[in-house]
Amino acid sequence: MIHLVDDYYIQVTDKCYISGRCKSRTRKSGKQDLAFIHPHYHHDMVHAVAGACEAAKKDKLSNMTCELKEAVIALKQTQTQFEDVLMKTLGEAGK
Repeated sequence: MIHLVDDYYIQVTDKCYISGRCKSRTRKSGKQDLAFIHPHYHHDMVHAVAGACEAAKKDKLSNMTCELKEAVIALKQTQTQFEDVLMKTLGEAGK
């Protein structure tokens, strides 16, 4: 799995890209891993990252009780977090 921001991940399979928020779970064998909460399926990485970003913004808004101005600031911060992670990743890949 590819970690993006906070609890948001992308998993690449041979058929699609899965994005969303993950939580830790313990299997019967005692092994711990991550499981998607309401996964979203995409045909390429660009849409998977955009989908994860939109899900993060939606989750952030649903947990807020604030003025519109504060909500806009929170959404911009979330967008910036995703952009920063992508720029860092792309920069490291170009080296």
